[in-house]
Parts: sequence; C-alpha cells; structure tokens
Amino acid sequence: YFRHLKILVGNSPFHQNSATPKKIPGDGQLKILYLATKQPTIEKGLVMFYLKKLFETLSKIDRQFELIIRVHPFQDATNFRSLAETFDGKVSFENEGPLAEVIKRADIVFYENTTAGFDAMLLGKPTVYFNPYSGEDFFNVRTHRASFLILNKKDLEKNLLNFISDKKNWRAF
Repeated sequence: YFRHLKILVGNSPFHQNSATPKKIPGDGQLKILYLATKQPTIEKGLVMFYLKKLFETLSKIDRQFELIIRVHPFQDATNFRSLAETFDGKVSFENEGPLAEVIKRADIVFYENTTAGFDAMLLGKPTVYFNPYSGEDFFNVRTHRASFLILNKKDLEKNLLNFISDKKNWRAF
C-alpha cells in the first residue's frame, strides 16, 4: 500500500522509517518474519491452535526458507519455542537489535495485532496480517489492500501457500 504513495506525513514516534520500496528479493533463501504480539483477550488454546496450523502450513512450502520470529518485548516466547522444536525447517528468534533491521532482512513479514506491521509496510515489504483468532481486520487493511489477510482457517489452509509461492502476488501487498 505505501509503495504507491509519493509522500507520507506523520508524527508517530514509533514509525519513523522512511525508505523507498526495494525490489522483490532474488532467488536466495526465503526469509519469513513473524511479528508476534500478546493476545490477552483470546483464549490461549485458540491461539495455539492457529499457530500450529500456521506452522503446519508453512512446512508445506516447497523451497528452503528461514522462519524468523520476533515476539513482543513483554511476551513469553515459550509457545513459539515449543513450535520451533517440532518444526521441520530453520527457525530463529530475533528480539535483539532494532526492529527495522530485522524487517530489512526479511522477504515477507507476518504480523498480528501490532503496529510493527506498519514498519514493514513503510520499508516496502510484502505483509501478511494474521488474525484468525477473532477474524477481525482491526487495521482496516482489506479496504486499502495494504496486506494479504489471514482472518480464518480457510485463508490459512487454502490461500497462504499460493500467496507465498508466487512472488507476483507479493507486489500487491
């Protein structure tokens, strides 16, 4: 969405990134960044159900990739570490260093209900808004086609792999 804007004016102290959109990454190893946040109002079993579904879906990607997880500063990463132990692929945790640097290394950025997703958009990254927990589009990204949406089990199981596997899809988000 932000790739189409010529000027962005704002004064949020949290979103000071300015960047020209970069080209879609080459054929190197795909890097998927997952920006997690606390889900205090959602039942923990439901959160784990969808995170397991996400990890299962990502394991079906037919190329080598690295899943990079960055949890919210006040979030316990235990559940993500448990999922990483059984994941058939490379997983790393990146909570040290500036958020913008972690985002710059990623090819695709997943985000939950966190404004850190806007940082990824401002840096020209294709983004996936992941909120199957409530199915709500809190940031109204659908209206602006700012992110690919995962708002339910069908989106996760049927649409996500198609989105990730074809870089042409990334250009829209």
